[in-house]
Amino acid sequence: GHCVWMGAFLLVACIDEIAPFCSGREVIELGCGTGIGGLALLQAPVSSSSNTRPCKVTFTDADPAVLNVCRRNCELNNCYSDDGDESTSSRSASA
Repeated sequence: GHCVWMGAFLLVACIDEIAPFCSGREVIELGCGTGIGGLALLQAPVSSSSNTRPCKVTFTDADPAVLNVCRRNCELNNCYSDDGDESTSSRSASA
């Protein structure tokens, strides 16, 4: 959770293929760690023919300290919005 795993790099490498399936949808990133996957999805290039971004990504992780890192990464990338529900250990971000 406090590092970026190889799987996250593979996910980011496939974002252009995944993004069209997420267009206008709410996405949940389970075990988000640093949040790199959800952030990459939120910032994926938008095609000229349609909006390929999700309308919302909810980041979840069992470790509150990891969620704080994810929150900071979302803030640094200008896509942070607190959903106000501390009990769910999640944070939402939107494009």
